[in-house]
Order: sequence, then structure tokens, then C-alpha cells
Amino acid sequence: QEALEAWHEVVRRFGESEIPAVREWIAKALLNRARVLNALNRPHGELEACDEVVRRFGKNENPALLKSVATALANKGAVLHALNRPPEALEAFDEVVRRFGESDTPALQRSVATALVNRAGAFAALNRPQEALEACHEMVRRFGGNESPAILERVATALTNKAYVLGALSRPQEALAAYDEVVRRFWESETPALIMSVGVALLGTADVEIKGRQYEKAVETATRVIERQKGVPAQRFQGHVIRARAILAGGGDRSACEPDVAAVLALLPELGPIPREALDDLMHFSVALGPRRMCELIQASPSPHLLLPLKTALERELGLEPRVAREVDEVAQDVQWKLAELKANRTRQGPPPAIAISTARTRSSRP
Repeated sequence: QEALEAWHEVVRRFGESEIPAVREWIAKALLNRARVLNALNRPHGELEACDEVVRRFGKNENPALLKSVATALANKGAVLHALNRPPEALEAFDEVVRRFGESDTPALQRSVATALVNRAGAFAALNRPQEALEACHEMVRRFGGNESPAILERVATALTNKAYVLGALSRPQEALAAYDEVVRRFWESETPALIMSVGVALLGTADVEIKGRQYEKAVETATRVIERQKGVPAQRFQGHVIRARAILAGGGDRSACEPDVAAVLALLPELGPIPREALDDLMHFSVALGPRRMCELIQASPSPHLLLPLKTALERELGLEPRVAREVDEVAQDVQWKLAELKANRTRQGPPPAIAISTARTRSSRP
């Protein structure tokens, strides 16, 4: 809040200056104000700050100010996309490409690359997958040969987005080829963002393999994630989840997936707040392994306190009546209902469906 007030004071005191250097500083102050508002989860305030940059400096030809305008427009599009306003987001991204698409200036190229990547996300949100694919192709065509790490990060994102869209269109072989291109091109990179992109591609590959009932391949791919992404707990977590699900879906002995379930439980404290998808995965494993064995694994892990509602629900299935706080009891009742539903579905339909890899979905990128 103090930072927000400081940037607001800069704009208030010097905002009407005609001195070029001061105007550049004002544009940066407005962008910093937008970033602070983003950190405070105040998207509408962030939109106003971005619009203020464009209003004040949108017609200026000063290269430094044009950089700020391009950044503001690309960020505006990202905020609108997050607010589920894809048509308006698309307009902002299109304006970046229209105005700055032919520039050779590295900073403007970054904004154009960001806009092209995020156009795919907007088209996907509008259920226009073919145009999303075209946006990914355009991004790779324009910037695939660029050597800038920041641009290459966006190229990798475009390729993983392309793969995700192809998978959603039931074109698994093309999806696998796009994921493989990410792995092939960036496997040796030591750039953190590209290391993450390789993990995303491998997880997406394993997801496609499970959906195609190529369970042994999925196990191998998930193992590559686990062994390579040692510094990325969230991706190792997903790797163990996928490997366990592939083992179960392939008809393997339930005990064969227990080391992966134990690893998932061991990684939970490193994830921060437990994602809903993680709890769903653990409920699937509870149904597969049975309440007694799952309780034992939870109790032996560093995560019992993080999974009290699930543990309580499982203990009740075993006929126990653990005493818990009312808030935990209410969540545990919901978990019991979900577990019963999963059991019924398992009885009628066989193994649960393959998980969706959330990090492989169409992602947004900021300049």
C-alpha cells in the first residue's frame, strides 16, 4: 500500500510536465503502480493504470514512451483475459501487434511476442480453436529463430499452447509432436522459465499418452519429469501423480503405485496452499488403495495436518469417530460425499479418467 501511495504521489506532482525525461518517468511510475495493484489483486485498478499510460502517451513517438505504451497494452490484455473478458483482451493484444509488430526494438518485440502468445489464450476462451492454433503458428513463425531468452520463453509457451489445443481437438499425434519440439529445442537450457516449459511439455506428453492408453509410455515420461525437474516441486508432484495414475489405469498392482502416492504426500508441504486438483487426485488414490492404506500413508507423511478433512473422512469409513473442529467436520462431510461418488463411478465405469495437466493449458504471459 505504501508503494502504491508513493507512485500515486509521483504522478500527482509531476504528471503534467512536458519535459521528456520526466514524462518517461511518469510512464514508468504508472506501470509500477499497475504492477503493485496486480500484486494487491486489484485488477480494475490495474486496468485504469494501464489505460492511463495509453491515454497520456499513446500518440507519442518517443521510443521509451512507446515501450511503456506497448507494455501497458499487453498487460491490459492479460488482465482482461484473467477477468474472463476475452473479446476485450483480444482487442488489446491485436492493438499491440498492429502498432508494434514490425519493430526491431527488443523491448517492443517482447511485447509483441507476449501479445501473440496471449491471443491464442483469448481465442481458446472464445471457443475458436483454429484461430488459437493460427496465433501459435504466427508466434513461432515470427520469433522461432530469436535468441533472446525472454522471447524464447514465449516461443516455448506458444508451442505448449499449440499442443494443448491440438489435444483438445483430438489430434494427439500432432500434439505429441508439438510437445516434443519444446523438449528437443530447450532440453539443454539452464534458463528457469525454459526448464519449466520443458516440464510442462513432458507432463502434457504423459497426459496425451494416458488418454491414448499408452500407459507404459506415460510411466516413462512421468519418470523423466520426476528425475529432471528436481528444483520444481509442483512438476515433480504432478509427475508422481501421473505415474501413479498410469500404473493404476494400466492394471498394475495397487501396491506398485504406493511409492508415488507417498512421494505426492511428501511434496505437499512444498506446494503452499493445497490446490483443489491435488485434493481430487488424493481422493482418487484413496478409492484405489482403500481407506485403511491411505490413512497409513497420510499418517506416515509430513502432511497429516494439511489433510485433516480427508483423513477424517477416511477414518469414518473405517468406523472411527475422530473428534475434530466444526470447520474440519463440514469439509470432511463433503469429502465423504465425493469419495462415495468416486466409488460409484469406479464401479460403473472402471478406472477414473486421466487427469488434466493444468500447467499444460493455455497460459498467459506478461512482458
